[in-house]
Amino acid sequence: MGITRTIREQLKSIHEVFVCEMGADKKGDITYLMDFVKPQFGVVTSIGPQHLATFKSQENITNEKMQEIEMLPKDGVGFINLDNEFIANYNIKNTCKIVSVGIENKNADLVASNIKYSKDGSSFSVKINGKNHKFNTALLGKHNITNILIGIGVALELNISIEDIIRNVANIRQIEHRLEVKNLHGFTVIDDAFNANPVGSKMAIDVLQLMGGRRIVVTPGMIDLGESQEKENFEFGKYMADKVDQVLLVGEKQTKSICHGLKQGGFNMHDVRIFDNVRDAMHYAYKRYSHSDTILIENDLPDAFNV
Repeated sequence: MGITRTIREQLKSIHEVFVCEMGADKKGDITYLMDFVKPQFGVVTSIGPQHLATFKSQENITNEKMQEIEMLPKDGVGFINLDNEFIANYNIKNTCKIVSVGIENKNADLVASNIKYSKDGSSFSVKINGKNHKFNTALLGKHNITNILIGIGVALELNISIEDIIRNVANIRQIEHRLEVKNLHGFTVIDDAFNANPVGSKMAIDVLQLMGGRRIVVTPGMIDLGESQEKENFEFGKYMADKVDQVLLVGEKQTKSICHGLKQGGFNMHDVRIFDNVRDAMHYAYKRYSHSDTILIENDLPDAFNV
């Protein structure tokens, strides 16, 4: 009904393109929506183990998500991310045109290369029709670059000029509390405060690793992960051990697993500090570090921006 209401209440005669997000939590959901909307283009950016309780198997999830490509008309265009193993290994049963994107997978049609991160965002290059074009965006993280690659592919199929695409990529706004670069008291701070999952946390560390100066992480670790919480926090600590310079932990009890992971990864434990609250951790950072350093605020720390 959300799709129906959007079409009936918001689409006007001036609109040329309708972008419709299709969600699924059980077999048949995408199939039903594809038959209802009948889109010309289909986009699949990622497939993972979500909703296994209702889908029953990863194969069911993959097959359902790929209906966004398989149910396209023969003159339609499918856009896929070849860096996702489930998508890359899927045998598409449709003869429509397929446009692939990738960062790690160099066999894709559109590949992002020469990726660089700074306090201003990201820059990368894409070869289009045999010529390299440089793109700049305020967004950080490989997942955002993948999304932009998909957008570039769709825009090219809509006959939008490369110059217009480059300009519009540069105008994309940052997403609040999702790898959002801020200037706080003269410091470069990466605000990833509302992220709380293992994949996103590691991605944030990858971004921080490419920033200038000393790299400082302020985090309480991941919470609300149930039985896997200690294991995931241990892996988080181990993952960042060779990628950051200083770690400021919030809460002694809940961050013990991170400490164990850091130690296992060979991190110098003299560069770890534990604080009772966010305020103390941030005040320590402001006094201790220089404006050439980069501070990553990771996982569920919105109070960090009130100090």
